[in-house]
Amino acid sequence: MSDRAEVPCNGCTLCCRRGQRIALFENRGDILMSYRYHMADIPGFGLLPVLDQQPDGSCIYLTAAGCSIHERSPVICRTFDCRRWYLSMTRAERRRMVRASQESQEVFDAGRSRLASLSSP
Repeated sequence: MSDRAEVPCNGCTLCCRRGQRIALFENRGDILMSYRYHMADIPGFGLLPVLDQQPDGSCIYLTAAGCSIHERSPVICRTFDCRRWYLSMTRAERRRMVRASQESQEVFDAGRSRLASLSSP
């Protein structure tokens, strides 16, 4: 898909394991009936459809081999770039998110470690 972020993941699945709720957006091309999801109240956004999660908080579609729906993954997954996510916040904001369990330190570390591969912020 042309809207897929070009991130050198090299098998990394930290963003799939971070325990975050992955919202689905019909207005951006996500076809709800093609996913296992439930409705959840997302602070600041209201009630949204979100992908189901495994008991450990990882994405329901994450397998030992990686994403089992990579070719039809939700828009938020296709466009997520850990490098840009890292750069979008100050150190204090990142620390605050980690302390509040809103993000994992590992995802920020992965973004920081890949910064050299980012041609333009």
